[in-house]
Amino acid sequence: MTRNNDVQIKIENDNHLSQYNDHVLFIYINQRKNHSIAKIQLTAQQARNDLQEIFNKKRQDFVNLLNQINKEIDTNLNGNINLFEMKYILILIKS
Repeated sequence: MTRNNDVQIKIENDNHLSQYNDHVLFIYINQRKNHSIAKIQLTAQQARNDLQEIFNKKRQDFVNLLNQINKEIDTNLNGNINLFEMKYILILIKS
């Protein structure tokens, strides 16, 4: 009868050990899941930041290009006005 009790105690201990190991395994799995999610979130945030930087740089490049075009238009308009003034003065001198 002692043997039967020993077997029963061993089975109960094995069940308890199995539950403990399952519990530790679940904890480990949850930790890995949380760690993986945190890494993915960090990577996603870095990607968003990088993309925002690219958008900001492209927007600034575009603004600079528009400013340069406006400056050239102003220069050409002033140049054309000066040419018209000179042409008018030359016509007056010839008359």
